[in-house]
Amino acid sequence: MTLADVPNMAAAFATNVTIGVRSVSALDDVQFPHDHPVLAALRDAYAGIPGERL
Repeated sequence: MTLADVPNMAAAFATNVTIGVRSVSALDDVQFPHDHPVLAALRDAYAGIPGERL
């Protein structure tokens, strides 16, 4: 994927152990919806991952 592909994306997100799944509202001048259905599915899947004991 390159920056040229961004206008064809339906949604964008960032994830890590601290924040879970967060929507990205824009990349350069391309706006993305914060409520795209794939984001809800990703959040649900992420929340279903069991934590690990340290």
